[in-house]
Amino acid sequence: MAIRFFFERDGQVILLPVNPEQLQIKGQGNNELLHIVKLGDISILKEPKLQEIQIKCFFPAKVHRYYPYVLTPDHFQAPPFYIDFFENIREARIPCRFIVSDTVVNKMVSIESFHYTYEAGDEDVTYELNLKEYRRGGGQSGKIGSPFRTKEKKKTYTKYATSDAKILDAKKGKDGQKDSKKQARPTTSRTGDGSFQNRTKEFTVGNEVIV
Repeated sequence: MAIRFFFERDGQVILLPVNPEQLQIKGQGNNELLHIVKLGDISILKEPKLQEIQIKCFFPAKVHRYYPYVLTPDHFQAPPFYIDFFENIREARIPCRFIVSDTVVNKMVSIESFHYTYEAGDEDVTYELNLKEYRRGGGQSGKIGSPFRTKEKKKTYTKYATSDAKILDAKKGKDGQKDSKKQARPTTSRTGDGSFQNRTKEFTVGNEVIV
């Protein structure tokens, strides 16, 4: 089976009408180099960077006998069809699947850039498509609750019946009046010549003055 280039998005699969002359896949490491005293440089191996893929080719404007290399003669589409397909994916900011038959290339990719050119005197449209490997993140967005539980303080209420409250207020008033009257009793003191003299003090209970 010959090599073919496929793209898939939301169940829609397209085949590039013309194979590019070459497929460049660029992969780089993401390792860290540290210098240790009395030991020298050591390398800390980390997860590699995302792969980058570059495709350069053209979309044919028509099918005729001078284009035997066109792979879609029975389902031919003009250049605007492919331009809209890639532009819609890029503008929607969603990944798509890229497959190259008879190879190990089968992965989700994002469209990093898509350039196409119309040249004078040529109906074909040349293009350059730059892809990057898409790796889904493992985290989930959302609010994180507090791991600590706060204990609510119990609220206490004192409930009095209406009749009990009146009785309590009456007792307080009666007792208070008795105490005030007891304090209002006259006191006796001895004078300098040996006689006794009564002294009184004024106390106010409510609106009544007690002597």
